[in-house]
Amino acid sequence: MQTKAFFGFSMKTAYVAVIYLDQFFMHRTTDSIKDKSWAIRLLSVACLSLAVKMEERKVPALSEFQTEDYRFDTEAIQRMELLVLGTLEWRMSMVTPFSYLGHFASKLQRHASEGVMWKAIKLVFASIEVMNLVDYRASVIAAAAVLAASDEGLTQKSVKSKMSTVSSCRSLDTDHVFSCYSLLIQEAQKEKLKTSKGLAPPDHSVADGLSVNSSVDTDGTISFVVASSKRRRLQ
Repeated sequence: MQTKAFFGFSMKTAYVAVIYLDQFFMHRTTDSIKDKSWAIRLLSVACLSLAVKMEERKVPALSEFQTEDYRFDTEAIQRMELLVLGTLEWRMSMVTPFSYLGHFASKLQRHASEGVMWKAIKLVFASIEVMNLVDYRASVIAAAAVLAASDEGLTQKSVKSKMSTVSSCRSLDTDHVFSCYSLLIQEAQKEKLKTSKGLAPPDHSVADGLSVNSSVDTDGTISFVVASSKRRRLQ
């Protein structure tokens, strides 16, 4: 997230990088990487650099992707990139919850406010902290985030009832939506507790300098666009 803010990458880029990381560990459970902090750092750099190549128009040189505690040469990053590509079988195009947020906000909320949308975005990023992104479909995370952003007291029955009223939601497993919703609520409550105790919550730089637009495409589908209106570099 710090590197995303430093270079001004999109939120989707950061999120896709985490998906690559989770998918890598889903296919490779070797302890040789998990037990070595430098290997985790190198893997993280490789996943982010691959996400940047997929999502961004301007790609920094590999030598610019560095961490605070380790410096990796270009060849090392390239070798790790190839390991990730091979592990994921070169299937690098990923669907993220951001593609569904506007749609579910319009369907599950009578009056979808910008405040609800911002909270949903933050909850999507909170999902990185509390779950393996491979365990839930992007549409499930998006639906759960919109529900959690608007009401933190929903029961499993009420979640199922809300989902059943929307025809496009009927293909989703409501048990998965409620499970994801519960995890997001737990994380949101932990952040509130940290704030009440004077502890600063993790800075995901989600709402900094961003504009949100919900629009209807020519084919009738609703798209959610998050555009950066201001690039902020870390001081």
